[in-house]
Amino acid sequence: MLGEREGLWTRERPLVPSDVLEALVAAVPLALVTGRPALEAELAIARTGLTDRVATVASEDDASAETARRRAAGIHPAEAGKPDPYLVQLALQRSGRSSGRMAYVGDLADDMLCVRAATRGEARIEAVGVTWGAEDPVEAAAALRAAGADRVLEEPPQLLELVRR
Repeated sequence: MLGEREGLWTRERPLVPSDVLEALVAAVPLALVTGRPALEAELAIARTGLTDRVATVASEDDASAETARRRAAGIHPAEAGKPDPYLVQLALQRSGRSSGRMAYVGDLADDMLCVRAATRGEARIEAVGVTWGAEDPVEAAAALRAAGADRVLEEPPQLLELVRR
């Protein structure tokens, strides 16, 4: 049974607490861009009870397929995982978004590099770094800023301020 499959999704807590996530999905469409396999992403989303409310998922499975396509075509660099912009661009394509106000929330420098590389033309995406899961929040904030974060948040409820502006 899928729900019994072991993986990091069973041991990690979500980056965004469920009450904040509920408020976010009530206010704006959400997409998930992850370096995890699609199955783990789907199971983690199901665990939050938001399966029908996440617009799209772009996962490691998508990055692996794109990497294989690039290698076969002789394209270098071939790797399509973060910080390559492919997964963000795929999520935009799948969600039908190409313009308007958008934000990408991540906790790693590669997240910020990924969204910076994906921001082209009308697709202006605000890069939002978060530090609440970091071992050293000060160090994490510095790394996120150095990688191009437009803003760095220290507490999950601050995400709600993004949708109120």
